[in-house]
Amino acid sequence: MQLQLLGCDHRLSPLEALGAMREHHATLAARLLDLCQRGVAHGAVLVDTCNRVEVVCEPVDATAATACRATVREVLGQLPLHEYTDQAAVEHLVCVATGIDSLVPGEEQILGQVTRAFRAATDAGMATGHLQSLCARVVAVARTLRGQRPHHGVPNSVAALAAQLVSAHATRVAIVGAGAMARAAAEEFQHTGTELWFVNRTVQRAEGLAAHFGGRALGLDPFLAAPPDVQGIVLALGGRALHLPLARLPALRAVVDVSQPAVLDAAIRARSDLFVLDLDGLGPHAKASCRALEQWVTDSRALAAGHAKVLWHGLEHSGKGLGHVVDLHVEAARDELKKAQRRGLSHLDERLFATVATLVERIARRNAHLHIQDLKAKELV
Repeated sequence: MQLQLLGCDHRLSPLEALGAMREHHATLAARLLDLCQRGVAHGAVLVDTCNRVEVVCEPVDATAATACRATVREVLGQLPLHEYTDQAAVEHLVCVATGIDSLVPGEEQILGQVTRAFRAATDAGMATGHLQSLCARVVAVARTLRGQRPHHGVPNSVAALAAQLVSAHATRVAIVGAGAMARAAAEEFQHTGTELWFVNRTVQRAEGLAAHFGGRALGLDPFLAAPPDVQGIVLALGGRALHLPLARLPALRAVVDVSQPAVLDAAIRARSDLFVLDLDGLGPHAKASCRALEQWVTDSRALAAGHAKVLWHGLEHSGKGLGHVVDLHVEAARDELKKAQRRGLSHLDERLFATVATLVERIARRNAHLHIQDLKAKELV
């Protein structure tokens, strides 16, 4: 087996430049699929987040690795790239999944994003048995390392950091957007007693967040036409630049944009009387807010190297030993159920939740066995 990882992250490029590349996601995914269909690569996975783009390839030989590299460079243009192979690629992927290299170390969203990327590759027919096994093992290691991360007083995501910064200036805040970043910001604001307005192009989604977190909801157009008297705004949406009606926001003190790409317009950026940040501007604040994580990052990086050595050896020499997949499926299901318990299943009593947990575990075990049978039938491992 050969493994190649090419990519770029916030340490190599401004996040604004990385965000501009996200419009080429479909193009890069299509090119990777073409490499697989032409037999240049056995498989490929594209991980694309607000902090990074990472391409994991399983080239058929050294010549194919050159072709994979050329494809990634062609699509990503002038972005500087890092490249890792074999064991070093596994180590980097463990660090990525753990969040060691994220803007906010150990951020909560990255592990799910990595898992979804491998799932998307599987759905597209680009994930070989080796890559699926790699994903399962990397996710298990990342969960273990993340379990040691300090939490007290440290933001767990970019959105949580944005909420903390806005809270220093405002007690009435509008969250514009209704995705994962908006939800993460709302969770942080819940600890501060902030009065929240949820704003989204689809007002029903804003109403859902308002009902869950407590607050009021508005559609984006009504918000822009007659905004409430908020002091802070967190922008967490995609699309075109957003022109905030500054003349109708006299109490506004802070605007933090965690959208990718940024939607802050020039008029907002030019206001010296406002506290204004985008993702690139969050970097120094992230470093200051996450000093308590420095030892965890150092220790986790060393542990990641050790785990990567074991994982790479396992991929090379014991690909058919897939009994561990059952435990990994069950562990992943339990982890997702814990998240659901804190959110959508929080209304269940202890007895009913135990019943749901038993059912989820049974389904996970069954799916794991079906997965193993499918891999063996296709002789992928």
